[in-house]
Amino acid sequence: MRGGKYDSLKPVYSISILNYAMPHKDESQWDTDHFISCYRDMEIRTQELAEPTIITTFVETARFTKTVEECMSELDCLIYWFKHSGELDMIPEIIKKSSYTSKLAHASELAAMSMNQKIQYDSDMMNELDIEWQKAKNGFDINYYICESNLNR
Repeated sequence: MRGGKYDSLKPVYSISILNYAMPHKDESQWDTDHFISCYRDMEIRTQELAEPTIITTFVETARFTKTVEECMSELDCLIYWFKHSGELDMIPEIIKKSSYTSKLAHASELAAMSMNQKIQYDSDMMNELDIEWQKAKNGFDINYYICESNLNR
């Protein structure tokens, strides 16, 4: 049995977010719109590419120089947030509206809370969930009685 259980192995993906620019042979190919590089294993002597086993991706945030106003795509917003989130006092509107970064931004806000703020937040969330549960429960009861009264007519 050739390969045995190794035939069922899945590729391994590594994504590294760097705060510097890696050196490349042709620097003219790398700029604020071209800052993500993807590498696969290659046989050195024949330069034959191996089957996808280990794929390494580098995101060079130092090459990303867009301002928040210049962020036009979801990827722009995501990379902007990775690069600048620690420097910002407020979350920019475009980041809040981005499907990729809105939850990430919210998680960042939660992670930045002090212990007292987290306790207050948890308490507020429990109260809000209790209210929503009561609304759902009461709404169900009202609908149940409406249905029952219509059936008895």
